[in-house]
Amino acid sequence: MTAEIVVMNTGGIALASDSAVTIRERKVYNSADKLFPFSGNHTIAVMIYGSASMFHVPWETLIKVYENTLDSHAFDTVKEYMEDFLRFLNENQYNQFMSEINEERYIENTLYANITHLYHQLSDINKSLYSEYGELSLQDEIQEMYIQQAEEFLNNRIQTLEEKAFPNGFNESDYERLFEKYEKRIEELIHGEFEHQLYIEEWLEGIKYMMVQSLVKEFSDNYSGIVFAGYGDKEIYPSVHVLIVDGKINHKTKYFTRKKTINHSTHAVILPFAQRDMIRSFLDGVHEGVEDFISIVLKSEFHSLTDRLVDRLKDHFHEKVMVEEVEDEMADAFKHVYNRYQKKLSSYKREKFIDPILDMVESLPAKELAHIAESLLNITSLKRKFSIAMETVGGPIDVAVITKGDGFTWVKKK
Repeated sequence: MTAEIVVMNTGGIALASDSAVTIRERKVYNSADKLFPFSGNHTIAVMIYGSASMFHVPWETLIKVYENTLDSHAFDTVKEYMEDFLRFLNENQYNQFMSEINEERYIENTLYANITHLYHQLSDINKSLYSEYGELSLQDEIQEMYIQQAEEFLNNRIQTLEEKAFPNGFNESDYERLFEKYEKRIEELIHGEFEHQLYIEEWLEGIKYMMVQSLVKEFSDNYSGIVFAGYGDKEIYPSVHVLIVDGKINHKTKYFTRKKTINHSTHAVILPFAQRDMIRSFLDGVHEGVEDFISIVLKSEFHSLTDRLVDRLKDHFHEKVMVEEVEDEMADAFKHVYNRYQKKLSSYKREKFIDPILDMVESLPAKELAHIAESLLNITSLKRKFSIAMETVGGPIDVAVITKGDGFTWVKKK
């Protein structure tokens, strides 16, 4: 894993990256390079996080090869660098990288992973029913309940995928091409993975639809993030454009993008990547895990309170319809209270923690931005040292600043 950060204001941009790289989730080395400047007239740098390679070619190699394709003329914007790099991923002279077998292996691995994940989801439904009703119901009755719940789960999943938009550059024709090419292979994987009690043949077409739609529309956990940060030739303020890449389908890179820019209304930005929890805790004043726990408890308690109140009040009503109306009104009232809590919490975090920090960052010189970036990464590294999990953030921290006048400058390099 990785921890990286960008801190920028109207005067410059600081970038910091740790050096940890995890090998097969078992071994951690603290010697990886994840921050790369472009030479010459290009006032820009690139950071990488997530998967360290694409089709087993390290991103470091791809970035440096791409840099060699650039002439001395700088692009007008950072966004244009990102778009040109995306073009390079789709069109280059390296046959080993562009080989269709890379795409086929990516698709095969993704389909297998998605079918395995679906198997575990359906298996959990089945186990939960046997755990709850195993001593009270016959096996056939439990199986009927399983089929009903599994069908509801599959239908909801299909509806979610239908409503999800296609990624950039993809459309319905990509789904149709993939379905035609991989339909039989998906059937083989399904029949090879599922036991008879977890699967009925009537689900086959729906599951095939799910697998291909998910392949096109959803991103795996093995994605890569490529952060382009700095200045284009026609930009006076720094900006960050992030390219999230997850393989290739139908000879097209599957990706989406994000951006953060300094402009007349936004004068300071702190943008963490990858393992962001401790940095977010510092900025928000509360750990996201604690915040999520409070939200879950509140929802649960409001639901329990509704049930208790309705149970106490139902004897005072003569008709069941009136009880249901009161229950609905209580549920709506508690939902309104919960939503107000969320809005007030968000406003409080911004007023008491986020805005004061950004106000301070807004006026700092570039070297101080670098100090803040390094310090925030050290918080994450320190937390991992006191965790029983592997230290997936650590090692020397590489720090650099970019300004419009001086270009890229290393502040600290291992």
